[in-house]
Amino acid sequence: MSPRALRKTSPKTRARADHRPRVAALRRERMRRRLIEGGMLVLAEKGIRASVMDDVALEAGVSHGTVYRYYDSIEDLLSAAGKALATETILRFEEAVAGFDDPARRVAGGMVLFLRTAEEYPFFARFRVNVGLQAVDPRDATGQSLPRHIAAGMKSGRFARTSVEAGLDLVLGAALMALARIASGATTRFHRERVVAATLMGLGLERDEALRLARHPYPMPPQAADSLLAVSRARFRSANPRSGTRRRQPVVDGVGVR
Repeated sequence: MSPRALRKTSPKTRARADHRPRVAALRRERMRRRLIEGGMLVLAEKGIRASVMDDVALEAGVSHGTVYRYYDSIEDLLSAAGKALATETILRFEEAVAGFDDPARRVAGGMVLFLRTAEEYPFFARFRVNVGLQAVDPRDATGQSLPRHIAAGMKSGRFARTSVEAGLDLVLGAALMALARIASGATTRFHRERVVAATLMGLGLERDEALRLARHPYPMPPQAADSLLAVSRARFRSANPRSGTRRRQPVVDGVGVR
């Protein structure tokens, strides 16, 4: 309806017409969310090399054309899924560590919560591992918050003076490799705290303090029932009913730091 024709209608008709764009936008956002959820599950199972848009359409319960109406390629969908997941998880972690004045404690807490999330949400670990570095975007929430904490640690003398980029690579590299072990079930009892402590020592902390920060019981922030993580986990468990009960194979490693 044109603006001129709209002015000649009743207020009630105009209100209905004004409401339509909002309803359409809401439907589009819901469909994007549905496709992201389906894409995450497909990518978690197959990885980006083996995934195709038909798999996403089947998982999301929509037509092939609907998927391409929103995303041009599997890489485009991967970018959207990675950004949405990073924003959701990092914002939760940021809220949990925001009250810490010590930047080293903020970095340690963020790493601990990140790895705990991978342990509690197996599909999350598999998604991040299967898509690899292609899910790492310096423009997402991770690329915005973590460098800020690392820079604060270097400026205050808590971390060794080097480039923020080097510190960021150290933290993300350790976290991604730890995710790979978690996803495969190849972890030992204290692996999480060992990884966090080793990373903090790499940033310049002494061993005892690094271990103290890595072992601190950081409270996991609550997860909303309609969050991307919670909804995708429910769908992942439905598709993989034994995923939560699979026993891990024992791993024998070297002498640990504990």
